[in-house]
Formats: sequence, structure tokens, C-alpha cells
Amino acid sequence: MNINGKAEITVKCDFLLENYSVVVHGCSGYYQEANGTLTLVIEPEKLEILNIVITPERLVVGDELIIAITVGENDKNIVYVAGAEASMFINGTRVDVQTTDVNGKAGFRWVPRSPSPYLIRIVAEKDYYEQTSQTIRRTVYGALRLIPVTLIIPAIAALLLVAYMVRKRKKRHITQLQENS
Repeated sequence: MNINGKAEITVKCDFLLENYSVVVHGCSGYYQEANGTLTLVIEPEKLEILNIVITPERLVVGDELIIAITVGENDKNIVYVAGAEASMFINGTRVDVQTTDVNGKAGFRWVPRSPSPYLIRIVAEKDYYEQTSQTIRRTVYGALRLIPVTLIIPAIAALLLVAYMVRKRKKRHITQLQENS
């Protein structure tokens, strides 16, 4: 007990997530006996997705979507969380699971097969922590249809033939005009 009559107890151990009753009993030759009970509530630390980077900004069918996240504790000081399970859900279906490294980082990759609006949800969880999640909306646009080479070559040949015929017709017309004058 210090000179202000306050006592401080430090217990270094891992408590399970629950409520504990702490009973305090004190007495001395100078003071009356004092008893008290307090409840110690051990709650899980909340995880946070501290950073999320999504590329590319505009997504087209067949492009690869890359998401990089950083997971940490919900504290004043940044504490990265290693070993958290990070999952990516697309429209409610889990499509990828990664584990955060010592810097709290994990990454996901996904290639959409059809144009549509998508809900992408990232969930991070670890024992003794309250899970966190973040939801992103992305629209996947249809890819431009490329014209097959087998159609391009005949189209160019047809255009050249038409251009040749128009030129020849103009020459013939000019020749006829010159002969008639």
C-alpha cells in the first residue's frame, strides 16, 4: 500500500475471456478492517483492418483483383497482429484464406469470370480477439470483344478492293470526260 492508502496489484498471466471476482481484504493496527469485492471483466482485444489496398480501381472480366490488408489491434499504439486468419468472401462465398505475417499483412487474388456488381468482404479473426470485417462493392465490367484475326484480314481485303474499284471508276470517269470535251 502506498502513502495515499492505495494498493496496486500486477498479475502477469493469460486470463480466459470471462468475468472474475476480486476480493480485497485489508487491515492494520491503525485502521479498521476493510473488505471489498470488484469484478474484473476480461474482454477480447478488437482486431482492426488498419489498411486495405485494392488494385486495379476499374475491374474488367479476366483482370486479376489484388487486395492487400494490414491487421492490427484496436489500440492507441499500432500493434500488428501476426497469425490472424484473414478470409475473402465474394457475394457471401469464401474464396480465399490467408494468414497474416509478422507485420500483420496478408493478400488476396481473384479473377472474376462474369460482369456483375460484387460484394467483397474481408474478415480477420484470431483466438482471444474480437473479429473484424470490411465490405467493399466492386463492379466488374464486360471485356471488349476482340474481333478474330480470321475476320479482320478479309475485312481489310474487302476495303482495299472497294477502294481500288472506286479509284478505277473515277479514273474511267475522268478519261470519258476528257474524251468528250
